Amino acid sequence: MKYAIIVLLIISTKSIANQNNYPFEWVGSFKLPIKQSELGQSRFAYTAGVITLGSNNESLYVSGHKQFGGIAQINIPKLKKSKTIEELNRAKILQPFIKFLKNGRITHNKKLSIIVGMQLVNEKLMVNAIEYYDADADNEFTTFIIERPESLDTSPISKIKKMEGKTFAAGWISKIPPNWKVVLNTDYLTGSSSLYPIFSRFSIGPSLYLFDSDSLTNDVIKTKKLMSFSLNNPLSEDLYNAKENQSWTANSRAIFGFLLPDIPYYVTIGTSAGHKSGIGYKLKRQNGKVCPGQCPKDPNDKDNYSWIWSLHSILHPDNMVSKQKSVQPIFSGPLLFIDEEPSILGADFDYENNLLYVLLGGIDNKSLAYEKLPIIKVYKYKGCKNENNWFNGKTWNC
Repeated sequence: MKYAIIVLLIISTKSIANQNNYPFEWVGSFKLPIKQSELGQSRFAYTAGVITLGSNNESLYVSGHKQFGGIAQINIPKLKKSKTIEELNRAKILQPFIKFLKNGRITHNKKLSIIVGMQLVNEKLMVNAIEYYDADADNEFTTFIIERPESLDTSPISKIKKMEGKTFAAGWISKIPPNWKVVLNTDYLTGSSSLYPIFSRFSIGPSLYLFDSDSLTNDVIKTKKLMSFSLNNPLSEDLYNAKENQSWTANSRAIFGFLLPDIPYYVTIGTSAGHKSGIGYKLKRQNGKVCPGQCPKDPNDKDNYSWIWSLHSILHPDNMVSKQKSVQPIFSGPLLFIDEEPSILGADFDYENNLLYVLLGGIDNKSLAYEKLPIIKVYKYKGCKNENNWFNGKTWNC
């Protein structure tokens, strides 16, 4: 398959998101369950944010509160296109939260503490998890398989597996769409970025690794590295953003990556901060508060963010127009079709219906008196006739 190498000028303005030809269209939202007696061993507030679609794309598996390492299954109710929280339909619990980490069902590896990726693979639930504070950066065991995800409380669970690439690879998991399976000669991808402490164990920029679903039966999941960064080779050298770089700072977090079904782009989404005001360490911010670590000087300098990559440049980095030492995104900037406060925590893509499910944290401040809850928003990918038309100067052109 032939790919075009694209040189693009992107100017991000809020008006872009309102244009009818924007390739993603919001089609509705829904709320998460709140009845405590039905939630089980965790809750949705302070979730780790990881979601993945269930069988037939009719439900979602959702990770719970970061402190509990639990997973629940919910239905997908009828979507409503309303920004009024009270008007949204609420999902129902299909399976209550079951703890797998933090003294949960997994007892032979107590270091793993936070779920960072999930995907239904061959009707089994593949889960990537990490140790929150791995000071020695030596935790090689990253992945377990829930054999019967329709029975979270009783399903057999595999022993913890190693993944080649360790935490540089073992984060989000997504399917490879039919168009690209032949090109890439595999059926799933995984990736990660610097989400949690000890940056030396993470990719300093979104990574991309491939793996075959058949390898999940092995003790070591073999991967093929296509793109990864490090402290010695970060996506941007200017992590404290002294020069207003738009690509990556010390407060950039990619949380999900997926391939578009029709054109050769790898889309990674998350949040990023400090692109205007810069980053400081334990500084007194413009609002008078002292931050506990690295943070933007202006607390409002934060956006939902996207990094879009040409698959051609990833597969053939020697043919890049730019002579930079790392492959670079063809676009990095605010994720303008999601206009909420910066709060992307998780996502998954439904290739049968071209729907992007996004979990946004802290949006629902109406359902409970004592804590905010996430909501799920759903976006229809409308497709693009020609990859060269995806961007056109100041406008989207699909």
